[in-house]
Amino acid sequence: YAFLEPLAARLTPAGYQARLTRYLTTAGIDRILAPEAFVAFQAAMLVIFCLLGLALQARVSTVALFGVMGVLYPYWWLYDKKAQRQKAITRSMPDIVDMLALSTAAGLDFQAGIKRIRDLSPGRDPFVAELALVHHNVTLGMSMEEALTLMAARVDTPEMHSFASILVQAQKMGSSIADILKDQAARMRQDRFLAAERAGAVAAQKLL
Repeated sequence: YAFLEPLAARLTPAGYQARLTRYLTTAGIDRILAPEAFVAFQAAMLVIFCLLGLALQARVSTVALFGVMGVLYPYWWLYDKKAQRQKAITRSMPDIVDMLALSTAAGLDFQAGIKRIRDLSPGRDPFVAELALVHHNVTLGMSMEEALTLMAARVDTPEMHSFASILVQAQKMGSSIADILKDQAARMRQDRFLAAERAGAVAAQKLL
C-alpha cells in the first residue's frame, strides 16, 4: 500500500493528520509509521474488506459496512495502542520518579539522574524511554523546560502534564528537585493505590 501514501498525504484533511500524528507519537510508533502511511493502510483495508464482502456475495449495504469496518479497524488499533502505552507510563511513574528522587538526593542533577535511570533500566519501559528522550533533547541544546513540556505533550495524560508542570515550576523557583520528586512519587503511589481500590470496587459490584 506504499504507493497510496503520496495520494493519502494530499487528500487527508489537516485536522485528521494532526490527530494521527498525536496518536502515533503517544503510542510510541511515530518513528516507524507516518500519518500518510497509516491513512494509506486504512485505504488498503477498506479495499480488502469490501472485496471480502463481495466474495461472500453480501448485499451492497453489507459490503459498505465491511468497508467502514476496514477503515475503522486500524484507527481502533491505534487508539488502543495509544491508551495502553499511556496506562503503562502512568503505572511505572511512581517507581521511576522514586528512583530519580534517590539519584538527585545522592547529589546528581536531574539530567544526570535521568541518565543513571536510563542506564539502570535497559528494558522497554515507556516512561524511561520518554525520560531518555528528554535527556537527548537537552543534550542537543533544548532547555529542560521545553523538553519536559514536549514530553508532557507526547504522553498526553493528566499525570504527565502535572509532573512536567511541577518540575518546570520547581526549576524556575530554584526549589529542591529531590524533595519535589520524592513528594511526586508519594502522591503518584497513593493515586495508583486509590485507582486500584476503585477498580476492585467496580469489579466486585459486577460480580454481585
